[in-house]
Amino acid sequence: MKKNLKKSFVIILAVMLIFSLTVAPIAATEVDTYTYNGGYVGTGEKEHVALFKITKGSEEFKAYCADRENPIQNPTTYTAVELGGNTSDSAIRAMLFQSYPYINLSEFQQNTSEAGVKLTDPLTESQAITGIQYAIWHYTNNHNENDWGNPSELWGNAHEVYLYLIGLDGWDAEEPGSLKISDPTSAIKDNGDLEITFTYESPETAELTYSPEQSETWSVTDVDGTVAITIPASEVPANGAISFDITLNDNQSINEAYYFVNSEETSQKLVSMLTKAPLQSVTASFFREFRTVADTRHTNPPKTIVVADETPAAPAVIRVETPPAIVLDVPPIPAAPAVLAEPAALPRTGGLDALFLYGLGALLAGGGLLLRRWNGQTKL
Repeated sequence: MKKNLKKSFVIILAVMLIFSLTVAPIAATEVDTYTYNGGYVGTGEKEHVALFKITKGSEEFKAYCADRENPIQNPTTYTAVELGGNTSDSAIRAMLFQSYPYINLSEFQQNTSEAGVKLTDPLTESQAITGIQYAIWHYTNNHNENDWGNPSELWGNAHEVYLYLIGLDGWDAEEPGSLKISDPTSAIKDNGDLEITFTYESPETAELTYSPEQSETWSVTDVDGTVAITIPASEVPANGAISFDITLNDNQSINEAYYFVNSEETSQKLVSMLTKAPLQSVTASFFREFRTVADTRHTNPPKTIVVADETPAAPAVIRVETPPAIVLDVPPIPAAPAVLAEPAALPRTGGLDALFLYGLGALLAGGGLLLRRWNGQTKL
């Protein structure tokens, strides 16, 4: 019984442990929300045409209606969704970028005039709002001017604005500029300075930063995206490393058109322009190690040299001058003794062979010696 209880306790404990390991709280994703609490920041020539006011905290935005069939509810909480790339969204994006209130009224009127729009009198705010709103409904509700119950709303300047806007070419969403940065390379110069180079591509709004920050003694040049950093030889360690991160940050502002949608779909959809600043960042790292080793090839006592190891791998660079050539003071080596030439062969005489002549001479000499000995023994 005790064993069974103990076994059951162990199983329960194991299950609790597994549960505690596998179940974790899920962090909520923060989403910007916008609120409509009633009110307008501009009205058209008719009561149902207006420029709505929506807020996010203390910020205020102006929006047009993007759903003529569904009335707006007060209050309504919205989330912003970027317009897509289809034909309708591209056309609405082009209209908002070039319309009031996202450009001022005088600039909008100048644009219409340059496009050949014939206005009967100076354009008023309510005329502009009316023409812009009907142009948006042309795409969001697939209506044209003959589908409205009272097309007289579009007479005059408002009608001219409507025709101008639906004739614009669509615009694609603006993309943030790309950021590129190369891996830095380095080399030891003849004077012992360390030169680090890299290249980058970015919009004009981008900024280069270094971590840790550069020393004031470092020299930095930037010519059309090619950067050269020179570190004095006095700051290049004999044993140690130089390392830092190079970061390219871009926080440019981009205008984009957004739909404001209600999750319950109980209130009409709105459309407006917002400015976003999508922070982009790319980073490259530099690391190079230096160490001292002994060189016993040319000096006594040994001379120290510095070998630099770099990551990514690069050939080691030895920072040492080439030693002078060694000149030895050695007396000249005597010339070798002359080699005697063998005697030339004796010339032939009277056509007799030289061996015969040598033999005849030996015979005569021997005969003379015999006669002298004989004469010595003979008494005369």
